[in-house]
Amino acid sequence: MKNDQISGMGSPELLLQDLNAALRELRGSAQLLGDPEIDDSMLPLMRRLLLAEVLSKEWIIAIGGSQGAGKTTLLQTIYGFAGEDAQWLQPNEGRGERLPVLVLEDAHCARVQGAVRLIAEQTKGSFRMMERELTPKEFQRAVSDPDPAYLLPVLKVPPRFFIHPHQAWLLLPGYEREDRKNKEWQRLMRQALVAAAGCVIVTDETRMANQQQVEIVKDMLANELRGAQTLVAISKTESARGDADRQNALRLSAQHVYGIAADQADRRIVCTGSDDPAYVAEWQPVFVQAVKQLSKNGGGDRKAQLAQIETLLSKDLTALIVRIQTKSWLFFNSRDGGSTGAGEVVKSLLSVFDEECTDLRSEYQTLISKTLGKQYGTGWADLQKRLLKDHEGLKNYASDIFRKATASRQLLEKNISDAWKSSGSVLEGHAEAVGAITRRKLGAPDMSISKAVPASTAQHGDSPLERLGYVRGQELQVWSRPNDEDQKNLRLLFAGRGPVTQDGQRTSAGLERAVGLLPTLALEYARLASLVPAAVGVIGDTLKATDMAQRPDLVKQAISQMGDSVNLGRTVLRGLAAVLAIDVASDGELDVPGVLIKTATAGAGAGNTAAAAVGGVGAAVVGLVAVGYLVHSAIEQTRHHDEKVRLVAHGMLLSVRDQHQAHFMGHFDELMRHLRARLRNALRERYRLDESAMEMDRLTKALADVRALVRDLLDELGRSGRTLLLFNVADEVS
Repeated sequence: MKNDQISGMGSPELLLQDLNAALRELRGSAQLLGDPEIDDSMLPLMRRLLLAEVLSKEWIIAIGGSQGAGKTTLLQTIYGFAGEDAQWLQPNEGRGERLPVLVLEDAHCARVQGAVRLIAEQTKGSFRMMERELTPKEFQRAVSDPDPAYLLPVLKVPPRFFIHPHQAWLLLPGYEREDRKNKEWQRLMRQALVAAAGCVIVTDETRMANQQQVEIVKDMLANELRGAQTLVAISKTESARGDADRQNALRLSAQHVYGIAADQADRRIVCTGSDDPAYVAEWQPVFVQAVKQLSKNGGGDRKAQLAQIETLLSKDLTALIVRIQTKSWLFFNSRDGGSTGAGEVVKSLLSVFDEECTDLRSEYQTLISKTLGKQYGTGWADLQKRLLKDHEGLKNYASDIFRKATASRQLLEKNISDAWKSSGSVLEGHAEAVGAITRRKLGAPDMSISKAVPASTAQHGDSPLERLGYVRGQELQVWSRPNDEDQKNLRLLFAGRGPVTQDGQRTSAGLERAVGLLPTLALEYARLASLVPAAVGVIGDTLKATDMAQRPDLVKQAISQMGDSVNLGRTVLRGLAAVLAIDVASDGELDVPGVLIKTATAGAGAGNTAAAAVGGVGAAVVGLVAVGYLVHSAIEQTRHHDEKVRLVAHGMLLSVRDQHQAHFMGHFDELMRHLRARLRNALRERYRLDESAMEMDRLTKALADVRALVRDLLDELGRSGRTLLLFNVADEVS
């Protein structure tokens, strides 16, 4: 398979995590407008987008059906809830559940535990996602009469059905015709059905004979359940125990109503009941086997999933953004003092920063996508050889007979991990891609001479700063930016309110140009960290961040290895110091090792204002280069477990690529967000702006972030939709 056959993410839903975080920030900043209707409109959207994020990570089997059919009773029965455990889910035909319940099997769970994922206000105007444990009574209320901030109830139960991680049940509210009163939770339920790998439809004899109920079922099968495997559980059939004719008649009705072929009826239709323990013992093994088959072969309607998310973003969320924009414009223009001279200066400088960020992000995204595509292409070529050697052919078939499923999967995971690394370190590719941007924007000398050398091809004696292109031998490679004027402007900008009594303390006409350098300088700092991860406290071999206690020693050791070249490379690093708010010595020179040490250990100096300011920027860079966990994480989160090992392996490798893409872009946004906050706070202090101006800026920025992430996700959804069927392993193998 050629690498250029696939474009875009195989799992664009990975971007939902960043979008959901941005929406929480938007919700916090929009509190300023004092419009409860905005919150009322935003929370249902946030709930649906969180559900989309959850469904993208879990292999879901939904339990659905009309209200009162016995969905809750079935779940109670198959897990044997009794005593206190039975209090968590109490059947009640007259009560309408409004939220789906995520039922997770947890090996560490000896008894049933209930919780809810919700948006909580951490500080005034600042919200975060958290999971709160509930009592059985609180859990029942969260399901049937939820607080608006409740997003998703979660029930953790001991393992029973699923053999792979990230597989779960989703107990759904009753399926009804959508109207104004039930619209919110009916849309939520339909969203879950579309994404479900399979669905257990619970019904009973009365409902199968009710024409209105039959029409609802047909509507569900033709739409939300069009791509899912279904298993029909006929409840309340205790009276038919031992009566083969009666049970056959019930199955025949279910075949007709649910469109199940006669040769599949025994596997996909189960008569159930909860009142008679002996009867439960009869039907439960059949049900367990049918569920395992669903778990193995199920697969939702992928195109419908993508289309559903696309509609949610392009219509509902876009309408909300427009509403908040309009409301904020009216709010700020009607308030006194909204456009002071200082406010206009801040607005202008932040606009320069934002424009540069937007352009830089686009370049960065293109190059990172190209770099990871190349890494993926090489990895897939290598992986195919490993598959042929370790998993395919008669010899491996014979070996698999004696090899446990766990061992076989572990071998496959190792093959994928090794294949991904076959073309070298992903950070070296990252540094090379970033260097293509920053060397040009910062005016590196003679690109053919000073081009940064990847670590894999560098000579043994090359210092880190030589590889970065700051020095060549003992000769300083002078980059044109940041020049003396840039450094002076940045130093003054981040110096706070200090009195302006002489020309040397006044910014020059190049202030806007200097501010425009900030995003590129931050990205250059990320490049330095990519080539020398130890300089920010990331272990070079494992690419995992050390804890705060170990980090200073690792950083000092890395800096000592740079030797005298540190002083020679001061030109660019001096600009970085201004970005990171490192103190400047009285003679105007900078302690470059101090730049790196303080950046990497900022969290330890909570009492130091400069160090605290650095923490966000430094932490974002540490997070960006700490990619050691990504391969394992991507493999673990793969939800597909198919018998065709080549298809599984390809899906896992694509997941590794997508996880890296989402990681780099997410940390780029985080890095720029922290840097912008650093700039905003410095401007606020310099111009003595009041809180209201900063609140306005926060809301404007939150809207811009959400818009950018919506554009990214819509773009990836569009490309994924066009490439869903491009890869066909079966055709390639044949």
